[in-house]
Amino acid sequence: PSFPRARYVYATKEIEALRAGRRRGAEAIEVLLARGLVELVEPGYRLTGEVTMERAAGHAPGHLAVRIASRGASALITGHLFLHPAQVFAPGPRADLDEDPELAATSRKELLERCAAEGTLLIGPLFADPGGGVVVADAGSWRLKTAP
Repeated sequence: PSFPRARYVYATKEIEALRAGRRRGAEAIEVLLARGLVELVEPGYRLTGEVTMERAAGHAPGHLAVRIASRGASALITGHLFLHPAQVFAPGPRADLDEDPELAATSRKELLERCAAEGTLLIGPLFADPGGGVVVADAGSWRLKTAP
């Protein structure tokens, strides 16, 4: 492992899919599992008092997003559920991007609804600068409001 003292957190469903041969990369993760460095978690797991893992399935079987909440503000790091900011405006199914396109679309819409209702900052790790924005409901869809 690159970081032998690190704690590697994986969704239980992701490891199950790897072991069933439905996902690539099992060899690398098996090394971590064999060394006892992996903690398997479910949606809702709290890493700290401010950091929670949330269900974001569809891109991958057990994909999780990371919610950070502190002092009345929150942010959601989407992982690969959102690959491009355009998916905020058009969160529908994408067979070329997601293992389960319908589930991914449902997950995107649920997260967008919640982010818009709560004023949560949505962060897409693959988004270009500025990397995210606050989700705003907009005529039956959503958009990102970024800082000026």
